[in-house]
Amino acid sequence: MNLAARVAAQANGGQILVTKSIVTYSTKQIRPMLRLSIKAWFSLKNLPEPVDLYEIILPGFSHEYAIDPVCKMQVDKRRAAGELHFNDVKYWFCSLSCVERFAKELLRMFVWIRARLESGGCNNHQSVYVVQL
Repeated sequence: MNLAARVAAQANGGQILVTKSIVTYSTKQIRPMLRLSIKAWFSLKNLPEPVDLYEIILPGFSHEYAIDPVCKMQVDKRRAAGELHFNDVKYWFCSLSCVERFAKELLRMFVWIRARLESGGCNNHQSVYVVQL
């Protein structure tokens, strides 16, 4: 069994997770340069006991990341190609083409909802649509 693979599977994009043994064995010279944050106990596949995981936060790095809703790529919010606010939610994009695809999909959805409302909605169900652009 590969413990490193199990630990890595618990991490989000850009996140460094380690076990307590790594924290314990880190040298006194390295530890002051790192910020550690305990994440919690995780039950990992094929391990009888939960494992305590820690997040290593490197100096100068921030957790200002989002997932592009179109291509699912991790995006640094500070360097994103685009940012869109819709229904009180902020979306960040890796490229202008992803912004364009997202905006076109919103427009397509809005046109579909408007057509449904103008046609009286669904005959079998009472429909309620809330769209805020």
